[in-house]
Amino acid sequence: ALTISIPLAVQVHARLAKDQNLLSGELAETLNSNPWTLNRCPAHLIPLVMDLIVVKYPIDPGDYSISGNPKQQLQQAVIPPKVLQVLPPCTPLTALYIFRSPALKNTPRWLNYAMRSLEWFPEDQLFFYCPQITQAIRDDALGFIEATILHIARSSSLLAHQIIWNCRANQYIDDLGTVPDPIKDKLGNVMVKIVEGLPDRQFYEREFAFFEKVTGISGTLKAYGVRREKWEKKKKIDQELAKIKADAGVYLPSNPESTVIGIDYDSGRPLQSHAKAPFMATFRVRIDGFAGETWQSAIFKVGDDCRQDVLALQFIAASKMIWEDARVPVYLFPYRVVATAPGCGVIEVIPES
Repeated sequence: ALTISIPLAVQVHARLAKDQNLLSGELAETLNSNPWTLNRCPAHLIPLVMDLIVVKYPIDPGDYSISGNPKQQLQQAVIPPKVLQVLPPCTPLTALYIFRSPALKNTPRWLNYAMRSLEWFPEDQLFFYCPQITQAIRDDALGFIEATILHIARSSSLLAHQIIWNCRANQYIDDLGTVPDPIKDKLGNVMVKIVEGLPDRQFYEREFAFFEKVTGISGTLKAYGVRREKWEKKKKIDQELAKIKADAGVYLPSNPESTVIGIDYDSGRPLQSHAKAPFMATFRVRIDGFAGETWQSAIFKVGDDCRQDVLALQFIAASKMIWEDARVPVYLFPYRVVATAPGCGVIEVIPES
């Protein structure tokens, strides 16, 4: 297999080798001697290549001889094999695995590779992983994850906004924002640095002011009385919507590709809840890359943890991609949910559903 293709040899080794330990070192050495052969390595093979490198080049300093030369140990831990220098970017999921893996998360050469991989992907592909990127800060002992977040946030205002909302949502454990998460201070520091490095600070201020006014209606409605008649609550929502103006460039967090250009001030609709005050409203939007305008509805929640909804819909979206790749004729429409603060979030409304 090596005479035909090294990526082929990697896959054959993973599937057929009876004594993988015997062959792993030889194959890893071949990869490190001929790294350019992996320039176009398929994404699904990269975890297999990673396994080979880990076997050949120990990661944990504890694996090295205690009586060995400390300087040599440090060089082994920091200087990457040639393979990692040319290996194509891994998927965001694999990069996140590296960030949080007990065996890899404290190894600079692997963290550098994970950073390079995440920073390679465009913003629209990273939106999906924002909750996991934010949670990875829990294992950021060396600061690589924070550096990655700040770099990708500087490259895209929309992605920066999503990360800030996710940081806010994860600062507290409970819905009411009274029980701080152990990483609350870390998330707060990351948010401050993101805002300081934003390419368009005014855009950030307009967007967050607009969204807080809209979500604030739920709090106003709750104070008004959740047990009031439905028509009374609708009237109150419409009155509060009438006070809001859509500033230039603002958008709904669940639909960052759509710019809000107007509000249907008669669209307020209270939703069923015994203790909360969720509501739905409709906005006039212009979708990037499409001519014309359309209406887009969204549900706004306060006092209800939307992070579990986000995770469930990520599973549905992942299942959709798997089934589409396998050409399984199952239809799924994973609508979008964004947790924006403790117990707060916005939910995309599927038209005509």
